[in-house]
Amino acid sequence: MNNILDSAKNFSRLLDIEYEIILAKKGNQVRLLISFEKINFYHLAGLQYLTDIHELDNQREIVFDWILSESIKTERIESSQFYPKIKERVHYLAQLESIFDSNDTVFKYDEKENILTSQITGDYFSGKATH
Repeated sequence: MNNILDSAKNFSRLLDIEYEIILAKKGNQVRLLISFEKINFYHLAGLQYLTDIHELDNQREIVFDWILSESIKTERIESSQFYPKIKERVHYLAQLESIFDSNDTVFKYDEKENILTSQITGDYFSGKATH
């Protein structure tokens, strides 16, 4: 199982990468550009739920740097009583690049959960990522 340091190291490699995903149906295209910033790591990892670790109550970019430099130790973060709530999230966040780069990635899609207007109907869509 990947820990928060593994996730931060792997996420740092994404900071200079932009993914473009093009969704098309019946001549209509939607172009998604996905990029990553240090500030995104905090919420993707779910660190906002660790309310008992007061070192995390700082600027999101600084928390990311502290995790990478091990100024905040993995053990400290995992000692949170709320860590089990984010453990699986942290594990998969470490694999984010390989998920995007995989040519056989399938994303679960629930049109009822889509808060934006979309004409996508279906249960899954697959994406080929390029960067």
